[in-house]
Amino acid sequence: MREQANLEFDPDGNLLGGFGTTQDITELKAAEERLRLQLNLTHAITACAAGAIFVTDGDGRTSFANAEVERLFGFTADELMGRVLHDCIHHHHPDGRPYPFADCPNCRIYGLGETVRDHEAVFFRKDGTPVTVMCANSALEVGGEQMGAVLVAHDITGLKHAEEALREADRRKDEFLATLAHELRNPLAPIRSAVEILKLK
Repeated sequence: MREQANLEFDPDGNLLGGFGTTQDITELKAAEERLRLQLNLTHAITACAAGAIFVTDGDGRTSFANAEVERLFGFTADELMGRVLHDCIHHHHPDGRPYPFADCPNCRIYGLGETVRDHEAVFFRKDGTPVTVMCANSALEVGGEQMGAVLVAHDITGLKHAEEALREADRRKDEFLATLAHELRNPLAPIRSAVEILKLK
């Protein structure tokens, strides 16, 4: 219950009159508690998530970044706040060409509402080194109106190195088999010739 009273006193401090109101705020307090629990749950999930999680406003400006962002990209959440995320981590192609905001598949979520799933891209750390990521995004909507977006990125650099190592091992295996086949053919040639000569005799 919330109570409010308005009292009126004379100059000598004597009560002249007043009125009061009482309001039942049980449901409001319960809603506040549910919201607090939801925020705590969201914080716990984003804090222990394996991927870098960004939340941006409708213009692509960062409004939230979880702890994994700093580990993966080197930026603290404070360094990213209010800055266009694309300009911080996806500003150019791996070959050095500029990567305009409008050309980025991740940025088509703003206004166009186009989401991406399992999209492989090269982002850049604060120190400029590249990191290959698999990313996805989703629109943040309130009352049917898009207010921003959520972007999640997972580092797959190790996976890409492993794939490259497997391709290199496969290439070397093919080279070895080709060399082996060639070497096995050469010793057999004189033997075949000798057999042919013996047949003639």
